[in-house]
Amino acid sequence: MQIIDKMETCSATNMYLCPTCSTGNLCKFLKTVSDYCSYAKWDFVSDNYSTVIFSIFMSIWATFFINLWRRRSNILKLRWEIKFETTEIHARQEYLDRFQTRKFNYITGRLEPYFPGYIRAARLILSISMCTFMIVLVLAAGLSINTLKMTLKSSLMDVAYFKHHSKTISMCFGCILQVIFIKIFGSIYGKLSIWLTDFENPRTQKQYDNSVLYKRYLLSFANNYAALFYVAFFRGRLSSTPGTIVSMPVITKDSCTPLTCVVDLCTLLFFLIIFKRMFGNILALILPPAKQFLKRTLKLKYWNETEDLHDLPQYEEEYKLLPTNRYLLTSEFCEMVIEFGFITFFVASFPLGPLLSLIKNVIEMRLDAHKLVVRYRRPIPRVVAGIGAWDGVLLGLTYLSTVTNAFVIAFTSDFVAREVYRYKHNGSLVGFVNSTLSEYATKDFHVYNEQGSAPVDICYYRAMRQPPTTADKYEFTSDYWMDVTWRLISILIFEHIVWVGNAILSYAIPDVPKSVKDQLSIDRQLAKEAKMKLMNTEFRKGTVTRKRKPDTQIGPIAGYI
Repeated sequence: MQIIDKMETCSATNMYLCPTCSTGNLCKFLKTVSDYCSYAKWDFVSDNYSTVIFSIFMSIWATFFINLWRRRSNILKLRWEIKFETTEIHARQEYLDRFQTRKFNYITGRLEPYFPGYIRAARLILSISMCTFMIVLVLAAGLSINTLKMTLKSSLMDVAYFKHHSKTISMCFGCILQVIFIKIFGSIYGKLSIWLTDFENPRTQKQYDNSVLYKRYLLSFANNYAALFYVAFFRGRLSSTPGTIVSMPVITKDSCTPLTCVVDLCTLLFFLIIFKRMFGNILALILPPAKQFLKRTLKLKYWNETEDLHDLPQYEEEYKLLPTNRYLLTSEFCEMVIEFGFITFFVASFPLGPLLSLIKNVIEMRLDAHKLVVRYRRPIPRVVAGIGAWDGVLLGLTYLSTVTNAFVIAFTSDFVAREVYRYKHNGSLVGFVNSTLSEYATKDFHVYNEQGSAPVDICYYRAMRQPPTTADKYEFTSDYWMDVTWRLISILIFEHIVWVGNAILSYAIPDVPKSVKDQLSIDRQLAKEAKMKLMNTEFRKGTVTRKRKPDTQIGPIAGYI
């Protein structure tokens, strides 16, 4: 039955779409609803019952993954004899060197450099302001890309050869630009997070590392997901009627007419999963050898004309490799967590995302192994109790993925609207496409008539508004508000199904296995017994010493007497 609405899209050859324009230069009626027939077929792949079931499964799988990760981590902690909880009270040396004011620390019992609260608050506000500015810069870049994409689409529609493929070309062009901008901003965020953390000057090393982590992930989150959230939840939602002249056409005139934005979201997600990481891996493999080759050729570093490179010791050769800073693994973790969000947030629009991500990660494991062994120096190992703050980040992503998948199914796709229409029309989908489109009289927009490009009196745009023949024309209909209500209800149903499944799964699979709990209880009991035994031994030694101490003092005195 779902094929019917796709057939209606392909057969609507006389339904002209209203051009999205604010001036007379681009107000041309060049496309009909039937021109989007191929997109309607692709939309069917991601908008069906199996996608909804798979989205529920992936939302529950995210919690299952977190629980299994924690169980495995706790088992390794016990096997490797690592403390389950680590506390750090010692201040960093950089923190101690930057302040002359001292205050008594009741924990350590010493005078330590004191960081006044008003200075800490001022630096924190400036750091947050800088992060906010960078996020706004990312959003501005996204709007610029969207403007270029709309301009390219309008230009291609004037060429007869590219007329029917203008949407595809502009969509791929925008995705490529988005990947390039993400890589450019990503190279800035790494250094910026460290610089801002140095400016804040946290007291302990753990606080310093967590601050770098949170800044880097927050900026990466905005950089990687801003375009996806815009396409999924905002594109087409802020659009007005075709004849309205607006100040920001890049937002209000950008829509996915006459279909949903599922295909656009799927395409963008495909480029981000495949080309973004592939582009980064290619650069990681090409740039380091190229830099080393240039250094040796131009004799800028580590080169002497009388020195034979083949006779150098092994440690000299390894010293010439790229340095491994403290946050090398933080960058790798950040990329993996970002990809975890790709396959959990929008799996409802791109069900093949997890499979492509798995294949890519298998290849990337070998590339990372080659990079760490051949290109970089040997990293300095550090004993830690786990992945640290990343555990909380992953847990937050599991909750957010449930919400995003629910909104994608409810608002980005037409799954809910289709089911409501089928219920009202006794299981039939005949006329569903027409119910999602509204009529607009071309005479109501003077620009259409001035250009002389309106071949019909009525054009169509995606909305649920009153037709031009009514008194309250172009206002929202009662069906629109009913549609919004059912979409919100579907979000609640989806979230409660997933949350109940996650609660059952979390109860059935505890974070700490029973064997680990038993071993920890035994270790605590043995440590307690050993401590009591040591205390008893010390007490006995102290008692014997106190009894013999008077004899050693009285003996010599008695001799003199």
